[in-house]
Amino acid sequence: MSGWGKMILIAAVALLSLLPGHCQSRSLGAAFSFSSIGISYEHGLSETDTYIEASLRAETAEMFAGRQPYPGVSASVLWNNTFKEWVSSAGNTIRLYTGLGLAAGYAPDQKDVYGLFGGLKGKIGGECLFTRNAIISISLVPILGLHMVEHPDHYTMKFYKIGLIYSIAPEIGIKYRF
Repeated sequence: MSGWGKMILIAAVALLSLLPGHCQSRSLGAAFSFSSIGISYEHGLSETDTYIEASLRAETAEMFAGRQPYPGVSASVLWNNTFKEWVSSAGNTIRLYTGLGLAAGYAPDQKDVYGLFGGLKGKIGGECLFTRNAIISISLVPILGLHMVEHPDHYTMKFYKIGLIYSIAPEIGIKYRF
């Protein structure tokens, strides 16, 4: 793992340790899409429909497209809010949510080389919370940000295209609530 990858991993662990301890529900899981594969930790804030989500991801879009041999890496923190919730006759809860936060990482952009990226990350989706503490979700996760590449004699900074192009590919998640 490169120096940047280690720094992002350390930052993600530090962010997880700062989450408040007086919260009600927590969940740990994985999310899969064409653009990334990752693990996430969610921490619900007490007496609200708000929860904080921290994730660490392998950025796979250019690798799956056959243009790069290795995935990139990223970390993000989101503040999610539930805006609608239903309970089924079987006791399962279905909810819709949105979120906003920050993402940063080291990955290639579309048809470009590896570089640092960072920006605002959004999330909109729905999930089913089963009575056995399993959660299945589907969401769209755009990133509006910049991608910076170091060249021998200069730096270039451009719009992070993959963050928006692949946000139309849904992300499927599975988590366990404890």
